[in-house]
Amino acid sequence: RALKQRPDAEVFLATKTHTRTADDARRDVEESLKRLGVEKLDLAQVHAVSTAEDLERVLGTGGPLEGLTKAREDGLVRFIGATGHADPASLAKSVRTDAFDTLMVPLNCVDPHHLSFETGTLPVRHRDRLGPLLVDAFPVCGDTPAGVRRPAVARVSVSQHGGAWTTTT
Repeated sequence: RALKQRPDAEVFLATKTHTRTADDARRDVEESLKRLGVEKLDLAQVHAVSTAEDLERVLGTGGPLEGLTKAREDGLVRFIGATGHADPASLAKSVRTDAFDTLMVPLNCVDPHHLSFETGTLPVRHRDRLGPLLVDAFPVCGDTPAGVRRPAVARVSVSQHGGAWTTTT
């Protein structure tokens, strides 16, 4: 009930899909809308894009991007994003496709030491028009990476169902 009465500027609603088909991605959006009791989501994300082959499935005919794009055309979603936690190079490639409005990546004190998203993905974002969403961002590590201001980092809280989350800054 509270979400139905929310001013849009106060809460940013998002969901994600683990599926890799257009129909299943659309169904995930519709289930999130129903569960949240709202008519529109701010963001729908393809979750855990892990490899170049996975990205091809996501972008291909009948893939989840197709279903989310249709949901946006139907007014159910404002933005489409991708998340990834495994391969900075695949996510950098996803940026270059211009298919996504946002990209959610982990960024923390371990990042510089293993498959760095700071050096492998974020520089590509700065050359393009993609909004970064950072998870696990600087929990105990101290300084933020060069060029990223702490106020721009969103705190993400995940719903119990794992489907929808809200952000606050």
